[in-house]
Amino acid sequence: MRRFEVNRPTYDIIGELTRFDERDSVFARERLIPGSPEERAYHAAHPELREIDRRLAVFIQTVGAPETARDQENAALYSAAFDPIAGLGLPDIVDGQLAPRKVEAHPARMASRTKAIARRLGADDVRIGLLNPAWVYSHRGTPPFFPDCRPNPPHFSGPPTGYGDLQYGDVVDVPHRYAIAMAFSQDLGIMRTGGTPVSDLEVGRVYGASALVTTQLAAYIRALGWPARAHHLRNYGVQVVPVAVDAGLGELGRCGYLIHPRLGANLRLTCVTTDLPLAVDAPVDLEAWPKSMPFARVVVD
Repeated sequence: MRRFEVNRPTYDIIGELTRFDERDSVFARERLIPGSPEERAYHAAHPELREIDRRLAVFIQTVGAPETARDQENAALYSAAFDPIAGLGLPDIVDGQLAPRKVEAHPARMASRTKAIARRLGADDVRIGLLNPAWVYSHRGTPPFFPDCRPNPPHFSGPPTGYGDLQYGDVVDVPHRYAIAMAFSQDLGIMRTGGTPVSDLEVGRVYGASALVTTQLAAYIRALGWPARAHHLRNYGVQVVPVAVDAGLGELGRCGYLIHPRLGANLRLTCVTTDLPLAVDAPVDLEAWPKSMPFARVVVD
């Protein structure tokens, strides 16, 4: 174990740890259709959130056609960045059939190889940890929700015919033992422009690239005969921040984000959960991280 690695993550858990319901996330709440059975049931159970959710919906999702050509140009940037990612969230893309034969390999060798593939595909950093079941969502809260939901056309206009994945309110089950956590950097200069159409484009670019890498890595592992599920922007089954902290990508910041030793908080996270036997990495303590230490190169053997 290197001197910046520790036996347990540096955060403390105060009180009882329960699984988080994805329906309680702001992105699930702002997509609830006003007056729908789902919206009425949710706000009957959480009346204190009714007003803030109404304002969230107006802030995050603009309803109706753009008023000006400039509005349309800005909306086009957002659509270009985010809409195509929806297809990578379909159930047979994030998960799927396994090869009939399992490839057996030493966990350390397979971990090294998996990390090298993830980096080659586009991940800026990769670490592996044991999956804490507490970080699995308790219930599904993201699209496709219900028949009248229209997020991310053309892929999700209500559940598509033959859709077999979880829908809104269904219990989430991710039974895998390991989590491969990946970090993807954003252009710092663009992100410093703040909440602009250009920064939205950069965020969407990184989300799209990370979703593709994550589904490709999961597909690789399933082709080895082992279960693997991708978790990215359009189809999460786990909370990726604590998963990444446990795997040693960085520490939990006071802002609620992962703080990476090189990228800071300027990144997006994904992970692949799997039962492929892998050597795991230790959590890290950034106070002990050598500031001049370069990141190790991982070579496919």
